[in-house]
Amino acid sequence: MKNFLKIIKENKLILDIMNVVIGFIIVILIILLFLNPDKQYLLAIVFLLGVIMNVLNWIRKGRK
Repeated sequence: MKNFLKIIKENKLILDIMNVVIGFIIVILIILLFLNPDKQYLLAIVFLLGVIMNVLNWIRKGRK
């Protein structure tokens, strides 16, 4: 486990891991939104997660 964390820190992969996790959550929420169209708040959450993902990508580009 320590080796895995060391690889993440050295290669700065935390932003990539966060993007994958947020993308996975977005897909799940979109599926739930199509199954339950009455829950409109899910759409707002999906858009908010999209904004967070774009900010994370902007931060990663700014570092390079």
